[in-house]
Amino acid sequence: MNEASNTTLVSGVRRLIAFSTSVIVPKAILDGLEIPAYNFHPGPPTYPGSHAASFALYDGVEHFGATAHVMEEKVDCGPIVAAEWFVVPEKARFLDLEIKTYELLLKIFADLVPHLATSDNPLPAIDAQWSGTKHTNAEFEAVKELKPDMDEAEINLRFRAFG
Repeated sequence: MNEASNTTLVSGVRRLIAFSTSVIVPKAILDGLEIPAYNFHPGPPTYPGSHAASFALYDGVEHFGATAHVMEEKVDCGPIVAAEWFVVPEKARFLDLEIKTYELLLKIFADLVPHLATSDNPLPAIDAQWSGTKHTNAEFEAVKELKPDMDEAEINLRFRAFG
């Protein structure tokens, strides 16, 4: 985080942008900023937390997406400033969904970066709310574990979703 303390906008105000990171920014750093920090999350508002694409595939969703939001002390709970969706390709595997998600996340970033790079004004929140289960790394690791009583369909689904 030391590099972040040396980065400022032309106006001299510091801007923190997180792009698909597992780093949880401490409250003290967020509170020390004069303007909102933003996170670009590789999942839609219905999939907060870690490994969104894997859990979405496991759940069999038909639509998935990416989200940009204000960073707050708790992960993936701040006001949403952008969210876009796409149709999940039939029989998509984890890597397929991740690639589509990151392409969309880069598009959202490209759409917002002119404002973020030149303005101290906050981005307006959109009419979208976080929902769904906020999954953790521990849950991801646990669900990857195969059990002797699992049927072939469950094993194949877990392999497709979690690798």
